Amino acid sequence: TGTKLRAQGEIDEHYDYSKTPTKLTITEAISQIDTLMSRGTYVELTGVITRYIGSNFYLQDKSGTPLYIYMGINGNSISDIYNVGDTIKIRGRLCEYGGQYQMSDVIYKASTFGYADEADKVDMPDPIDINDMSFSEIKQNLGKLVTYNITEIGRASCRERV
Repeated sequence: TGTKLRAQGEIDEHYDYSKTPTKLTITEAISQIDTLMSRGTYVELTGVITRYIGSNFYLQDKSGTPLYIYMGINGNSISDIYNVGDTIKIRGRLCEYGGQYQMSDVIYKASTFGYADEADKVDMPDPIDINDMSFSEIKQNLGKLVTYNITEIGRASCRERV
């Protein structure tokens, strides 16, 4: 029947092997990101879904701090269940990819992912107007809900030739 394997190697005394999450706000997690990433700390975060990108999404806490949630293949049906504007709690580990902090190692099941309690509800944030911001200011708002106006500068016309 089942074969049991034993993994060999040293235990890293600085790595968090716990399956009990450390409950933090996204703001707290970002302020401690280097320590949490280096230890592999398993965390639970609560926030409002502000935008989907495929099966991945942005989560924002009450302070307005955003975090990208990388679901990978685990999240194929997430957007069918949870909508933009829903407050959820989610467990996983923090990492950095492409210069952006994110949560990954998320296992999609009832004990690690679900609607937050009413007391923890996060309202959908007001969008930040980025119309008059410089590019570096816009980069500082990565992951936040934003608004902007598109102005038509010029218009080319084509004439049909007979």
